[in-house]
Amino acid sequence: MDKNAVFVATCLAAAIASAMMGLISNYPIALAAGMGLNAHFAFVVDPKFSCQIALGAMFVSGILFFILSVLPVREWIINSIRKSLKMAISAGIGLFLGVIGLQACGFVVDHPVTLVTHGDFTKWPVILAGLGFAAMIALDHDKVPGGIIIGVLAVTVVAMLLGLQKFGGIASAARFRSGSSPSCSRSCSSICSTIRARSSASRTAPDFSDPTALLHGSGKR
Repeated sequence: MDKNAVFVATCLAAAIASAMMGLISNYPIALAAGMGLNAHFAFVVDPKFSCQIALGAMFVSGILFFILSVLPVREWIINSIRKSLKMAISAGIGLFLGVIGLQACGFVVDHPVTLVTHGDFTKWPVILAGLGFAAMIALDHDKVPGGIIIGVLAVTVVAMLLGLQKFGGIASAARFRSGSSPSCSRSCSSICSTIRARSSASRTAPDFSDPTALLHGSGKR
């Protein structure tokens, strides 16, 4: 699959869902694809099946989850889970995301024996990540609106000034690979071309009310 297309689709889904949550429900909750589902899709489903089958399965699972959310079944399932287990799940997801962030900035690195060890704390990415995290905690403690965003933007600007990050613009059009996977438009074009070729060979226009005429190129005279 095209990484740029997947990236844009994820951004659009998160932006639209979060905007609907704020504008319609008036709740300050951001909605996006679940990290657990992303990991399952990338490392379990996608290597074994084609991207079309994998995305179709995710679409069906989304419909089933929506049905469960509308019906009282989802509420029954949630209420049957112990509060301690709910808190443990939230903490586990937070630690999972935290390890990803620590690995990305260099706080932790791979180790052949202990699997994880600390990185080089003298490097600028690690220092900036630590300072940014401390700034976020301070701003959140002081109840500053948008403290996390301010911390992220401040660290990004400092990284650009130090030459650690390049400025790629505020917005840009997505660049998709050509020929990465068969698109619906190419498939429809090939089907229409086949229908026209076969109908011309039989010198008759296909009868679109008869499905077999589209396949064999012969319509009712």
